Parts: sequence; C-alpha cells; structure tokens
Amino acid sequence: MLSLAFKNLFAHPLRSLLTIGALSIATFLVSFLASLVTALDVGLEGSGVRRLWTQTAVSLFASMPQSYEQKIENVEGVDDVVKFQWFGGDYIEPENFFAKFAVEPEGFAAAYPEMKMVQGSMEDFFANRRGAIIGDQLLERFPEFEVGKIVPLLGTIFPNEGGKAWEFEVVGVYTAEEPYIDRSAMFFHWDYFEDTIDALEGVPPEVGTFVFVPEEGADLDVVAARVDELFAGGPMRTLTTTESEFNRQFIGMIGSLPRFLSFLGAGVFVAILLACINTMLMAAREQTHDVGVLKALGFSDGRIFTLMLAQGLALCCIGGGLGLLLAKGSEPAFQDALARYFPAYRVTDQTLLGAAVISVAIGFVAGIIPAIGARRLSPVAALRANV
Repeated sequence: MLSLAFKNLFAHPLRSLLTIGALSIATFLVSFLASLVTALDVGLEGSGVRRLWTQTAVSLFASMPQSYEQKIENVEGVDDVVKFQWFGGDYIEPENFFAKFAVEPEGFAAAYPEMKMVQGSMEDFFANRRGAIIGDQLLERFPEFEVGKIVPLLGTIFPNEGGKAWEFEVVGVYTAEEPYIDRSAMFFHWDYFEDTIDALEGVPPEVGTFVFVPEEGADLDVVAARVDELFAGGPMRTLTTTESEFNRQFIGMIGSLPRFLSFLGAGVFVAILLACINTMLMAAREQTHDVGVLKALGFSDGRIFTLMLAQGLALCCIGGGLGLLLAKGSEPAFQDALARYFPAYRVTDQTLLGAAVISVAIGFVAGIIPAIGARRLSPVAALRANV
C-alpha cells in the first residue's frame, strides 16, 4: 500500500517536487521564526533573576541625577548600586553599531558574576582609567579590537572636545554561558566618562539607570516599591523593575515583536496548508479512474481512504523533514549572523518537534479531504468520471 502511495504521489514528479520544496521552505521558516521567539523569551525570562534596575518613570531616554545613588543605597534591602549610562557613539560610521555603556567597574563586576574574562582580567579593567572590556562576539565582529588596541568612538550623545573621538583601550574580553548576557557590548570607566563631560560642560553627567542586587533574602517587589516611593515626589520619579522586565521594555519599543513573528509563522502555515490541499485535490482528481479500478478489484473503501491519506502524509513528511534538516543545519550560521540582536538563538528540540507536528498536521488535513471523497466514490461513478 505504501509503495502504491509513493507511485501515485510522483505520477507528476515536477508538481510533487515543487510542493515538497515549498513545504521544506515553509517548515524551515516556521522553525526559524519560532527560534527567534524562543531567543527573545530566553533573553527576557533568564535575565538576572536577582538584579533590579531603576530608571525614570518617564521613559528610558530620560536620566536621573547622580545624587540618587546614595539615596538608593540607604534604602533597606539594597546592597551596592552601580551607575549605568548608555553612551551611543559611532565606530568609524553609524552602521558599525554595538552597545556601549559607562559603568563603575568594581560594582559592575560584583553585580555580573556571570561574566568570565577570557582575555585580560577585571583587575586590569579596574586599574586602567581609559580601559574597556568587550564581549567575545564583538571581538569576532571587529578583530582589530584585540587587547591593548585603542578603540576610537565619535560621540553622538556625548561629543568630546572639539568633536574629536573618545579613545578607549581594550584591556579585556569577556564571555558568558548564560544566553541573556550580551556578548557583543562594550563597557568602560564611569570616572573617565564623568571627568571628561564635567570638564567640557561644567556639570557632571546624569545617570541612565541604577543597577543593584538586593540583599540576600530581601523581597524584590518590596525593595523596588521602597525605592520608587522614595522618589515619588520628584524631582524625577523612578520605576524600579527586574532586569527581565527592563529588557522587555526594549522589546516593547519596537512593538510586539514576538507576536508579530508568531503571526508571520501562522501565515506561512496557512499558505502552505492551502497549497498542499490544492496539490492533493488535483492528484485525487487525476486518480479517479485508478480508484474505480482498485474498488472493482476488491479494494475496500477503508484501504482506498488509507491510500489517499498516506499520499498526503508522505508528501508533507518528506517536505517537513527536509525543512527540519535545513533549520538545524543552518543554526551555526544564524547564530553568527544574529549574535548582535538574538544572542540566544537556538533551534531547540521543542521547536523541531513543534514544526514536525505541524508538518504531519498539514499532511493529515491535505490528505483527509480527498481521502473522504475517494472513499465515498462508487466504482461505477469513478470509472465513468470525465477527468
């Protein structure tokens, strides 16, 4: 029965191969889009379980006075507080974008123990006022950023004197096993940043976010509420959230990306389902006389039903299998290409299983419609049909 199903399936090889090719691409796209959504979820849910971020309640683009640091440290349940400021800046040209932050080195190292130095050391970072550490993925992207080299950055948000470039010396390269750690970023000394801005503008820079790890055993929600209550009357109200929620706000700035990707995957699924149904209906119509002959020879309605259903399942399983191989085989290439935006990109077993189930479901739906029609068809009607 199975060999007969394959023989009938490839009676028109070009049509079958085109459908299989379309199925392969569709399955690959569904797997790829699902992997992007998974990467976003990993980055959000896994982000620093015990870290809290304090920003202004207005937006991510507003800053807070440095005096907030000492006040936050005095809140019950708060340990050391680390200042963060988004630097911006261009390396040669705007297209060479990567994240750059001014941080307090010692506090930063204590707050992010997940970061492991693979070149240089944190002590080198502490000691060099113009020192900077970079992620290993950033080094792969810009091999010239090796330890000991100077990285010039043209200030966009914070221009240097006379428009000249800021210069940072790479003193270390970090990595991390945790997928939520951005390994394509650069971190440099807050003191160098503050002294330069203070000398140019006569006032110290403000702080974009304060990051801290609450004391062991402290309730995160309670600590966050205490911090925000402290500044409820201004001069700048605050919003304190977990690191995962803070990162979720970045995703929200570009819309509901996970939902958009999910809708896109659903659209691909519906399109290929309709294409497969059309292919199977055409195949069933062309096999009407064959069905009549088989029934006249004694094949039962159940066996005819199984034959038509097997064709749909075989078609989609072949196409789906090729798509899954393509999705898994291309994983390393996409990990490199998407490291800047989706550092946690992985084609998980759960994603592959889901795509496989979708392929089988498409095959079942595409096969059962003509299978029901063939089962109901009488031998005489099938032999007399004008096809």
